[in-house]
Formats: sequence, structure tokens, C-alpha cells
Amino acid sequence: MYKPASKTTFIGKNIYYLTSCHSTNDIAAGKVRSGLGENGDVIIADEQTAGRGMQGNTWEAEPGSNFMFSIILKPENLSASAQFGLSQCIALGVRRYVHSAVGAGAAVKWPNDVMVGNRKIAGILIENTLRGAFVTNAVVGIGLNINQTQFSSPRVTSLALETGVCYSLEKELEQLLLHVEECYGYLALPPEELDRLYTGEMLGVGEVRTFVSGGEYFSGIITGVTPRGRLKVITGDGEKEFEVKEIAWVW
Repeated sequence: MYKPASKTTFIGKNIYYLTSCHSTNDIAAGKVRSGLGENGDVIIADEQTAGRGMQGNTWEAEPGSNFMFSIILKPENLSASAQFGLSQCIALGVRRYVHSAVGAGAAVKWPNDVMVGNRKIAGILIENTLRGAFVTNAVVGIGLNINQTQFSSPRVTSLALETGVCYSLEKELEQLLLHVEECYGYLALPPEELDRLYTGEMLGVGEVRTFVSGGEYFSGIITGVTPRGRLKVITGDGEKEFEVKEIAWVW
């Protein structure tokens, strides 16, 4: 169904298509462990029976209507302490693809969801392999709603719902991979420049938002992220930093 990407430099030159699998991330990780995974390989499926997101969340997707795929990446000289930079790059690539389709309203919801307004359209799960102090391999899982129009939650959307268009998945995959590859190159930027780009495309930066942490609700203003990926929020008690599991948005 999917042809090798013709416009990218290396991502998607090898595309492995499956009608159904348990998890494209697991299959990609298996290829890496066996030494068969090449830099830029894409494993894509119409259906995942055990697809997952961050913190063990599941990904609801209608078979054959959306993107569920994984990319194998082999970063050069990416230290373990700077691995959040990879998450920033991929999130920017997905967000920019969505923006190219829907226009205003697409933003990165920390740490690596993509939203249109207040509705989720994409999620990213990155699983890194470390050797010593460096990331040697990364499996980048991306779930992106394209043509599905019915969801169990009102807080989820798709390109079709936003634009009224029915998309060719094959054509759109190439465009998405182009954006991801371009932004993956941002790993070569100084960290402060990557932070500036990421913060500029984050949801809620500079706005008063409601959060919950440790069972307590509070209002705060997002100012950005730390080099290790903690969320920085100005609260009534000053600026605080939060890990992913320590804070949740309240809508």
C-alpha cells in the first residue's frame, strides 16, 4: 500500500506495511535488537491490537483510517541527558504537518501530544536504547488521526473532522515524513535554540491554565521546559518544575 518515500533523505526509504499487528513500536524494537533495523525504517500498520501511548495509555483508532507507525532512528552523539531534544524535534515535525493541513490552532501539548484547539489529534511515544551515556537507537511511535470521524471522546479530532476532506494516506505519509525529517535535523541546533522553537509552538505558553498535581488544583502560566523536559509553570508560589507524571491539565 505504501511506496518508499521519494522526497525524504532517509526516513521512509524502507517502509514495512502490515494490515494488523500488536504494536509497531514492539516490531521496530525487535528489528533493532536483531540488528536488522536501519536508520529511517518505517513500520506502519492499518491496525494495532496493543498500541500504547505514554504512561500506558491506549490509542483509539479505526483500522485503515489513520496513521499508526514507528520510525527507527539512530541519533549521532545524542547524550542521555539531552534525549528530550529528540522528543521536541519529533513533536515539532508532527505539529507542523498538522498545521499545514488545518492552519491555525495546531500546537504541541507538553510533552509530545499534538492538539488542534483543545482536542487531541496525535500522540507520540519514543522508546530509546542507551549505551553508556548516549542514545544509540530510538523507536519513534506516532499515532495521528486522519480520516476517522467518530470517537468515544469529544476531546479527540482528526484531519477529516477539521477540514471536511478525505485524505489519501499514502500521499499524506510522505508529507508527514518530510516534516518529521526536517525537524529531526534540529537536534544539531544549540539546545537553547531548540527550546525556543519548541516553546513557540507549545499549547498554553503565557496563558493562565488550570492544572492538578498531587490531588490539588491550581492555576498557573506555562513558561517553557527545562533541558531534561520538565514543564515550567508559574504558580502562586513562584515558578515550579514538573515531571510528566506529576501534573495534569484540567479542561
